[in-house]
Amino acid sequence: MKFLDLLRNSGKSPYDMQMMAQRRFPHLAAARRLRLWRKNNVFSHTGWRILIGVAMYSEPDLRMLDRLADDCISCRAHVDVFDVSEVTTMEDLECYVPGIGLVCQTPLVGIWHDGKLIERMQGLFAWRRLRELVEMG
Repeated sequence: MKFLDLLRNSGKSPYDMQMMAQRRFPHLAAARRLRLWRKNNVFSHTGWRILIGVAMYSEPDLRMLDRLADDCISCRAHVDVFDVSEVTTMEDLECYVPGIGLVCQTPLVGIWHDGKLIERMQGLFAWRRLRELVEMG
């Protein structure tokens, strides 16, 4: 199953599709070698870590996760993902990507090396950076 398949449930209302996608996301992330990350979870302080926040309603975000999983970016880095709808306030985003500021677009991306946050971005800049990482993979 692909992440994009989370939005392909014909006959369901948009609300029901969204709720089903949110319930299935953690299981699919694990099956695709990506780690679900939630506020206050511990992460590795050695090597590279990429945290990606996506919107469950965004086909482009889900397509991007499929590409990342297919191209095995997780072979070189710990790749954690989260559903931005689980974040209830802008202040809570500080627990996910410190210093990201006002968020206007998905995906959200933070990149750590040996426990130090070295890059944070959103929207178009995040898309470009993730594309670079996939192409380097």
